[in-house]
Amino acid sequence: MTDLRYSVYGVVDSNGVLLERYKYDPYGKHTVMNAGYGVLAESAIGQEFGYTGRRHDSEDTGLMYFRARYYSEELGRFVSRDPLGTALDVNMQYALGQLRAALGYMSQGMNLYASIFVVNGMDPSGMHCDDCAAPYQAALEAAEKNLSSCEKAAAAFLNSALREIASLRAFAQRGINSAHSSCVSMAPRNYGETARKAWIASCDVAKGLAEDFADLEEVIATGLAEATYIVDLKICGLVYDAAVKIADSNFAKCNAAFNEKDCFCPVA
Repeated sequence: MTDLRYSVYGVVDSNGVLLERYKYDPYGKHTVMNAGYGVLAESAIGQEFGYTGRRHDSEDTGLMYFRARYYSEELGRFVSRDPLGTALDVNMQYALGQLRAALGYMSQGMNLYASIFVVNGMDPSGMHCDDCAAPYQAALEAAEKNLSSCEKAAAAFLNSALREIASLRAFAQRGINSAHSSCVSMAPRNYGETARKAWIASCDVAKGLAEDFADLEEVIATGLAEATYIVDLKICGLVYDAAVKIADSNFAKCNAAFNEKDCFCPVA
């Protein structure tokens, strides 16, 4: 009989009669008892499996075999480094503790058992495969966040550029209008109405040419701003694609490392 963490707490025979009981302290140290709660030095029926379903290697080492490495219930820690290496730095454990609590496993080498198994956590294989999925999901979320920030920055730059272009065009128009007014006011009055109208007409032509030039400048500046925006968006997309490819590659490598040790890691 096992609990939610696969820890064996009792053994019954084929008729359902209880033969032995087992209890554990927070670090997995076990106590063997008979059906009447009498403490035994060892299992009378040769039962070797205990805390989280792992085997007590009593005859050889007195340690618990966790498939990937051995654990000492007396010391409350593993006696060898994690074969997958260090996945989390000690200083990060507190900050990530709440997130990792649901996984129940931290691949961090020779650390206290309390840092590896937590309440409601299980690690049947000895190498929890969610160590692949969690960083992968975090990398994808970071890539999407960076993409959104990049696109917003590009849009903000475009809007700022368009406002500046509009402001410059309005400034140019005020100058054109002022110059036209000055030109008209200088029209000669002593050479007849025909000469005066011809002068004013030349002022109008000059104003039109100036406005056409200002419009052309506005169109060119707007086109350059919009082209820059398109390029910025493409760069944002390329950076995002590169980040996703790196995340995919790391996820695949992580899964391969786990799968080589008979740990199934589903593809996200």
